[in-house]
Amino acid sequence: MTENVGVYRILEMKKFMIVADDFGLSLNINRGIEIGAEAGALSFASLMVDEEFATDAVRIAENNPGLTVGLHVCVSKLLKIDEDVWRGVRRKDLMELVSSKSLIEAVSNDCQRQIAKFFDLGFSPTFINTHFNHHILPPFFDNFAEISAAHDFKYIRFSTKTPLLTHPDIPIEEKLPCMEKVLKKKGIAYSDEYIAASYHFFPPELKDEFTEIMVHPADSPDPKGGANSMIYYLDLIKLLSWGDYYRYMGYEEGYDG
Repeated sequence: MTENVGVYRILEMKKFMIVADDFGLSLNINRGIEIGAEAGALSFASLMVDEEFATDAVRIAENNPGLTVGLHVCVSKLLKIDEDVWRGVRRKDLMELVSSKSLIEAVSNDCQRQIAKFFDLGFSPTFINTHFNHHILPPFFDNFAEISAAHDFKYIRFSTKTPLLTHPDIPIEEKLPCMEKVLKKKGIAYSDEYIAASYHFFPPELKDEFTEIMVHPADSPDPKGGANSMIYYLDLIKLLSWGDYYRYMGYEEGYDG
């Protein structure tokens, strides 16, 4: 009995947060996030302020005060990198692109523009991340962390164990310790581990002190189809059950900051 209580106490010290990305990108995702928030299963969603359905997302957030909204910065158009290009571009070409001083300045300016728009919509600085996790690219990371800290964001998507970006020719993993030092110096919270729910059918065991789990919940498969259509629908089903499971297991929800 004593041993079991000890294990339970260890679990109680661990934290998790489930974050729904792409808030505002489509009505399907907005509705999935709304369902999760109304069911009490979702506490965090990251907003894309420039997308067509951002206004609808703001309405959902206003109607669900228990939903903490963060900023999902999108600089894909500036980088001219979508998911398909990202998977095909080689390191030399990509690093030459993102190391351009003019591009770094343009990305910095656009990040600040989106932050200002986020505040104008009535949101406070909570947590921040980027579409396709572009902020983890080495030429951008320090600047992104500095901008985030200057605007008082409390949490950045970052993992001490997972590079977030999976391009085979960019050695981001070896740079993680330096990136972690930057965040510690600026007093910004981050996770030990990052998990994309789409790669798991059942809720994975949370082995670290703090884990962020990312979902793209959609209320139905996209009528246009596509590779992600059913995956996003399954993410909603996971969202509605995983949080209850982790809370039952004794994990605490939320981030420090």
